[in-house]
Amino acid sequence: MKDFVKILFDLYIYGAIAFTLLFILLKCQYNITYFDEFLYLSDEKTIDNSKLFYFIMFHIVFYFSMGLIFRFNDLWLQIIQTIFVEFAILYGEKCTMNTNNYQSAILSILIGLISYIIAGILMELLDYL
Repeated sequence: MKDFVKILFDLYIYGAIAFTLLFILLKCQYNITYFDEFLYLSDEKTIDNSKLFYFIMFHIVFYFSMGLIFRFNDLWLQIIQTIFVEFAILYGEKCTMNTNNYQSAILSILIGLISYIIAGILMELLDYL
């Protein structure tokens, strides 16, 4: 079973990077904005509460579920992949790195990794019960 989870984890890591790059290419070339409400916080000083809720819940649910599945398999690779993907998605917001909202990328990384680690700890604790 561990070999299957390792293969699945590798597919997840490389797939996430590949799909992120594809998403950025499509967003910057064709201006697809469907996922913006889940992936980006606006630069405006007043952020709509529902937009903030969707943004946070998307990251919590996604990374928590990944933590439940993969636990602490290659945690460092997960951290590096999360940082890469979040900054690549940040680039896709305006297709430039010059005027981006770095705070939202850092918030995404922190929310994602904390959710992932909490789920991993939960699964490890459930193994001892």
